[in-house]
Amino acid sequence: MADNLYAIGVDVPFLSVLTPFKGTPLYEQMAGDGRMLPERGWEFYNGYNVTFRPRAMTPDELLTAHRRLWRRAFSVPHALGRAWRGVRRLRAGALLMSLCMNGFYALKALRGNLPADMRGREEYSDFEKPRHGAALPFSGGVNADELQSAGHSIREAATTF
Repeated sequence: MADNLYAIGVDVPFLSVLTPFKGTPLYEQMAGDGRMLPERGWEFYNGYNVTFRPRAMTPDELLTAHRRLWRRAFSVPHALGRAWRGVRRLRAGALLMSLCMNGFYALKALRGNLPADMRGREEYSDFEKPRHGAALPFSGGVNADELQSAGHSIREAATTF
């Protein structure tokens, strides 16, 4: 697939794993078929990890195939080839984007910096919801009750339109 993307002239491939988000028809269909992996928390829903059981392979096989595709698509020869091709055929803005994106991803691939693999990461399994009245660490002092109240107000406002 990486070679085909290169051959047909894709300037910057964006390679994600299908992610059926909760509340979507795809999620409902896969959940109804028993294909969702309920033990996988929200941290898996990032486009780079597997949250469902594929039909023709295991979740680990899909993740391995994605990482192999990612490494090949962003290898130095493919990234340089896309950059050179872009110099000859893209306008300035598109060329700048292509050079930046291909350079960024090729550097990540060179350094072995693949997308995060969430399997086995324990820091997320210990996550607790904030206690009522407790300040949230990322909120600049807003506490959980205020945040929930604000969310409730936003939902009410959204339903009035």
